[in-house]
Amino acid sequence: MTFTLDLLPPDPKLQFIEEGHQYVYHDPAIGTIKPKSVSTVLAETEAKCFNYGIWRKSLMRKGLTYHQAEAFMRWHREHRAQVGTDFHSLAEARFKSGFLFDLDKYASNVLPEAVAIFEHFNRDFVPNVAKVFIVEMPMIHKSLIYTGTPDLLVEMKDGSTLLLDYKTVPNAEKAHDDMLWWLEHQGLMDALKIARENPPNIDGKNARSWRKRDEWVLQISAYIELVRANHGITVKQGGNLVLNDTKFRLLPHNRADIAQAWNRYAGFLLEYHSRRAGLGDALSQLALPAVEALFA
Repeated sequence: MTFTLDLLPPDPKLQFIEEGHQYVYHDPAIGTIKPKSVSTVLAETEAKCFNYGIWRKSLMRKGLTYHQAEAFMRWHREHRAQVGTDFHSLAEARFKSGFLFDLDKYASNVLPEAVAIFEHFNRDFVPNVAKVFIVEMPMIHKSLIYTGTPDLLVEMKDGSTLLLDYKTVPNAEKAHDDMLWWLEHQGLMDALKIARENPPNIDGKNARSWRKRDEWVLQISAYIELVRANHGITVKQGGNLVLNDTKFRLLPHNRADIAQAWNRYAGFLLEYHSRRAGLGDALSQLALPAVEALFA
């Protein structure tokens, strides 16, 4: 094992339920509650940046109907989510198992693409890790009332402490092949012919995969605040570890990036809780004074 495990303690009153992606917190004062996640706050305030309308239109130009385009986007999202889930499970097992980790034990139960992503992550990134403090730990902010699961908090061998979030992205050539397979599987031969005759700009799509997205640093800043609120640790640096089946890239966020992103996330949190409180949501009514105090 190239690193040491020094895991921070989890909150025993907080549960994460994979089905439905729910957080359940057993509060001794107010009972069992289901606070929403960072991702939900960003989604419901429209802070997430991906434009599905543009993607839908591009599919319709290939000959798909509106409903066929919706079906493909749903299939693609579910497939990519499964790749991400499988990679996360391998990375978690690797860090928690140390010397005892055996990839063969897990490989048959996960998608081959996730295995390919993991193999170069394990070869090229893991050896640079010195200490591991958090691996996939569900957390709750008890005053601002939101939840999240940071992927990884580590000390690197260069002495830096980083909070990292994984982002698995498709290799553009494979993503195109996946679409061709889906079109053929669905019997959409006209659209298949158009797609084959008009392949995407593979180099351009691959280059765009490695760009920072605004929502990613917002998510990192919210996770860093969770670590501070729960463990009293101020993390000054973070980043997104963007991975596909051929390579990875660390997109870093410095202290200024994170401070700016936290201010923006707090604004989205205020919008979220204000709206929900106005609709009678008891949790948001409870959180709202604490969030408003951030702007006093």
